[in-house]
Amino acid sequence: MTSHRNGTVLCDTCRKIDFAYLMTCPDDQLGLPLVHSEDCELCAILTPNQRPGEQAHLTSYWFFHEAAMKASLGPPGMYACRETDWVSRDAARTFPSIALKVLVKPREPRSGFTDNIQEEPIVFCRPPKYSEDSNTLWRPSPLQEAAKYMAARAWLNECRNNHGAACNIDHGAACNAPSNRVQGMRLIDVHDSKVVDVKDLTNPRWIALSYVWGNEAQSTPIDMSCTERLPNRLPHTINDAIAVTKGLGYRYLWVDELCVDQLNTSHRTSQIKKMDQIYQGADLTIVAASGDHKNYGLPGVNKTSRRTHPVIHLDHATVFSIGPDPRASLRLSTWWTRAWTFQEGYLSRRLLVFSEHQVSNL
Repeated sequence: MTSHRNGTVLCDTCRKIDFAYLMTCPDDQLGLPLVHSEDCELCAILTPNQRPGEQAHLTSYWFFHEAAMKASLGPPGMYACRETDWVSRDAARTFPSIALKVLVKPREPRSGFTDNIQEEPIVFCRPPKYSEDSNTLWRPSPLQEAAKYMAARAWLNECRNNHGAACNIDHGAACNAPSNRVQGMRLIDVHDSKVVDVKDLTNPRWIALSYVWGNEAQSTPIDMSCTERLPNRLPHTINDAIAVTKGLGYRYLWVDELCVDQLNTSHRTSQIKKMDQIYQGADLTIVAASGDHKNYGLPGVNKTSRRTHPVIHLDHATVFSIGPDPRASLRLSTWWTRAWTFQEGYLSRRLLVFSEHQVSNL
């Protein structure tokens, strides 16, 4: 073992990695053999799941959005969002966004992951003087403990201003037209902490929440039949969704547990039949892709913690992980396995997904 820049402890193998070469000559498929060391801080990022007897090789590739947009699933390791302006290849060469990929053999892919979605952590490598003030919307950055609403607002504005009809059909206006109004629909006014009837509002724009309630003991509905005021204590996921709604600059939030009278069979049935209008009409849907019950919360919001990853500062590079491909996190979540929530995601125009590791715009 040896000590490197800033006291980082590296094994002999990682000390020999030429990061300058990896950043200037990506897509070199020869790969550098890696041997995992328990005491090495860089091994903890590059080979956290390497098993005895497995051969691991380190390679690098350009990580830019244009390539990911060639297919909805994207090539291996790519983060395929729906946005279309990331960095061009020329811009990437100025301030490169280089991803490091560890190829492990032999290893069978997880069942169901046959479409090149990477379940291993995505690791980035960038120069120490990488432009932190760059206005590039999609540049990778180390994860923080708290979710960043400024970034999510930028994603939403980008989608509104530059995307096509699939994202920007004004379902909200359509739902509020007198002939198409969602009869009986109610929304949470996050400013006044109460539930209001949509018929009393003028062209409201709202956010919807998609989450799993949990088992029977955890999913006792909140009785809102006799009051419009929100209770003092709410499930953590709903409370966090209210904070996100405020953080994104919205006033109204739709949550089934509070906006549908769970004890009124007639109201509940009528709203279930209009679920497509509600989710299609929302500007975006918050997806709670962590945990398996409504008290789990949204990682990175309020007091709900999320997993963070170390950042390694070396002489010629900064190396950090953003966790697994967000699509892998989503597919491995309880949310993905429930037909009800999966349908909510399918109906939505935009998804803001909260996983254990990060917030993603899919």
